[in-house]
Amino acid sequence: MTITITVALFVAGCRSETRKPTASPVLTAPPASVTRPERAVQTVTLQCRARNRECFSFYSFTAGVLATPPSNPDQVDLVYYFDKDDCSRGALVGRDDRPGYLFPVGHRSWDELATLNPPSKDSLSVAAIEPLTRDQVGLAFWVKARGGQFFLARIKAIQPATYLELTMGKTATVEIEWTGPVGEEQDLGYRR
Repeated sequence: MTITITVALFVAGCRSETRKPTASPVLTAPPASVTRPERAVQTVTLQCRARNRECFSFYSFTAGVLATPPSNPDQVDLVYYFDKDDCSRGALVGRDDRPGYLFPVGHRSWDELATLNPPSKDSLSVAAIEPLTRDQVGLAFWVKARGGQFFLARIKAIQPATYLELTMGKTATVEIEWTGPVGEEQDLGYRR
């Protein structure tokens, strides 16, 4: 029953609503009080195929690629998703399809991202990153994972598709580079 509820949250749609930022994302050095251990950049490839007209791929930063549907929905940090409506060209969604889980920071190299701080309570947040077309390659974004930790991710490659193409047998892929975790919402003052 929990799985059905979780899937229903994602079927609700890929609203493009955003929360207006009161401050733009800034690339700055972290405060002296914040120490970040050097973390290796990891890579994951998520694939979407039509399964009973549902096109999902679930990912956990700690457990890796999850089964569809996931046996433990609480593990989900990121969802690669297609539907026949507003997400027909693919979307990345956080733990929920509403603002507060994904924080885009633009097309940037890892060198530029090295000095980026986790989002604050005033940072721009989106419900979904969509559509997932090749022009999204290089887009970096923070993901607020369970426990309030943040992971910095960057789209490395995309093999785009449409929902209709998936239902006819095509496979869509998105390759994501990521590092983290960094910070917790208690440290950052961000509340959802």
